[in-house]
Amino acid sequence: MSLGCASSYTASIYTRGGKTFVMSIDDPTEIHWSRTNNATSTASCVIDGASADCCAGLGSVDPFAHELRIDRDGVLVWQGPVVTMEYEFDKVTINAADLSVWLYRRRVLNKFERENILPEQWARKMIEQAILRDNSMYLTYSIWSSSVGGGIDRMIRAKEFKTVASELSDLANTWIDWWVIDRTIYLAGYMFVGASASVNDSHFDEVGTITVSGEQIGNDYVVQGRGRGSAGVEKYGYSGDLGTGSYLGLHMRVLSDDNLHKVEQLDGKASSLANKYNRLTHSFSGGTLGPTFPLGVNSITPGTVLAVSLTATCRSVSGSFRIENVKCDVNDEGEQLSIEVQRLGAG
Repeated sequence: MSLGCASSYTASIYTRGGKTFVMSIDDPTEIHWSRTNNATSTASCVIDGASADCCAGLGSVDPFAHELRIDRDGVLVWQGPVVTMEYEFDKVTINAADLSVWLYRRRVLNKFERENILPEQWARKMIEQAILRDNSMYLTYSIWSSSVGGGIDRMIRAKEFKTVASELSDLANTWIDWWVIDRTIYLAGYMFVGASASVNDSHFDEVGTITVSGEQIGNDYVVQGRGRGSAGVEKYGYSGDLGTGSYLGLHMRVLSDDNLHKVEQLDGKASSLANKYNRLTHSFSGGTLGPTFPLGVNSITPGTVLAVSLTATCRSVSGSFRIENVKCDVNDEGEQLSIEVQRLGAG
């Protein structure tokens, strides 16, 4: 299936949880939606010159009590709670966020402590905490793969008053990726592979920007941890030196993780980081996907791996790249759908 040309976009309002239809939005002037890795995605709808009936209905839309839904050619592409409503004389703007915004409003209620648990499984427990008292937003979760880094030790006390979103953010710094599509939050290890396709310059209406960066290079890692208890002795994990004599030179990194208590876990994390960051970062962003782009709209998500060959700029790139973020803007000029991708593996 290819992306194709969008013939219509529609926007509508539902009650919290997406259960009850409230109203259709007449002739939206602009629609914007996104899909974002390791962060809450956003969407907005602008109605310039709203009809009297539409205006009356929009005057009763309240943040978090209602949700915005966006459809492309009759297919749902984005849905989430309204977070702000902006009213001008003849213009209304609806701003919304995906369901992960609720995770910033929910804290961990109980003490949790696990040894050697997969990061995705730990993240699932945190999400279960988020929906324990109230799941009227009907958030679900799906685990897509196992992390290559293996198990971790982790503990949270209720009196830390930590939000679930904060804990997910900590996990995303090293262990997992997460994103939200519709009502599901997806949890995946770094080597998650989604639907794959081969992509070249002909699949873009406009060429984007290729960036080659050395900011993240690390090929000699020390990870500091701590033994159990308040007086736990510091422990260290070492990746080994992958940089001496290499084309990119030696790049030493030091970081801490007090949730790791065993030397083998610290060694594992250090080695995982060195293998991941012992390379330049290649990314592609912007541009506009053309109708021949070889994936349907709901397969263009974070985690999807593409076999890329791009030669339109001075720097040609090829290899396996993973979609990180998706952005779509719709106005009177039509649809502009763009992606940001990061290279997988060496290079």
